[in-house]
Amino acid sequence: MLGRWLALALCAAFAPPATADLPICVREDAAPFSERGDDGTFRGYSVDLCKLVAKQMGETVTFVPVTVETRFDVLLAGTCDMLCGATTVTMRRRETLGFSLITFVTDTAFLFPRTLLKGIAPNRKSLSVGYLSNTTAHEYLMDDDLFTMRRIHVELQDMDSHEAAAAALAAGEIDSYIADREILQNMLQDMPELAESHIIGTRGLTYEPYAIAMAKDNLALRERVDQALAQLFRDSVIWTLVEQYIPSRSNDALLASLLKIQSIPE
Repeated sequence: MLGRWLALALCAAFAPPATADLPICVREDAAPFSERGDDGTFRGYSVDLCKLVAKQMGETVTFVPVTVETRFDVLLAGTCDMLCGATTVTMRRRETLGFSLITFVTDTAFLFPRTLLKGIAPNRKSLSVGYLSNTTAHEYLMDDDLFTMRRIHVELQDMDSHEAAAAALAAGEIDSYIADREILQNMLQDMPELAESHIIGTRGLTYEPYAIAMAKDNLALRERVDQALAQLFRDSVIWTLVEQYIPSRSNDALLASLLKIQSIPE
């Protein structure tokens, strides 16, 4: 732990002097990766990582708030240069966007009442599942074969935010919610009463590799970002952010292997 903080201090000490502002798109509702705190400042694993990347590049940052629905449009419009949050790389998204080296890996899962572990009651005719639109979890739910073999009708409900979904779960307005695993864990941490009645499924539903998104044609920025990330990976600085925001992954072998593989030498 001490070695990682020393590496972080060294990165800051030898970073080039800051220049003009670098506009970064961030979501306010994707904790622990990107959120706006009670004091109005943005924080989270991805937000702080992008701050370190900017410092490595000699840039200061300004934040542009976006939503899950607007994030890609705002980025493509040129309002910001980087999108930092819980952004999954997919081949379809790569057709219109550029992505950095992978910054995190996770999966999606269902958050559901513990009572469902005993099975669905015989008199139940439907089961509601909440999701956020314009996400890979949404795409997973749209698979025509996903629910065809179920003997119960599944109702899909588009939620406004993860916070709205947590409130709907607590109130019994939806039966289950699908999202990235660490986001679900953060929901349970924020609502202990929900953690008493609900559980996250152990089965991973999709593979979610995160990266920093940029304009597809901004190759110069992408190269600078990757150079900065590779340096942070080599110095193990990124583990300070994992330990701060996602301690459950501090000793994760998959994440450690990913970051080691991407510690590309100069």
